[in-house]
Amino acid sequence: MFRRMGQTAAVITGVLGTAAGFVAVASAAPEADPVLCQYEMSGPRVVDVSGTPMVNASLKPTACNGTAEPTAMQVCVSVEGSSTAGKCAELPGYGTAQVYLSPFVPGKTYTVRGRGCANQAQPPLYFCSTFGPTSATL
Repeated sequence: MFRRMGQTAAVITGVLGTAAGFVAVASAAPEADPVLCQYEMSGPRVVDVSGTPMVNASLKPTACNGTAEPTAMQVCVSVEGSSTAGKCAELPGYGTAQVYLSPFVPGKTYTVRGRGCANQAQPPLYFCSTFGPTSATL
């Protein structure tokens, strides 16, 4: 009896789906990550800040899907072979997160990593994207 009810429900669903002009297709492939916003991350670069050379990197949102809005950006820069952890900068919402690392040591390899998070109202969803690492010898 249960099998027959299931077949009847499948037929009704198929007829209603066809009448509405669509057909549902099942897929065994996993869904891709729901990227809500696109971001742009700069690689490490040397900038002059009041006469002092520093390594700079930035992360900014460039476009969002539907009702999505960026909620947080974080960008970090570190130097290869250093005993220090590097430095990070965080910024909520829209805007450009920028980090400055000093002292700049010529000939060292600097690495940048970033993380951008966004929130969407309908359907409710919060998602973070990671970027990098991007390295350069400066």
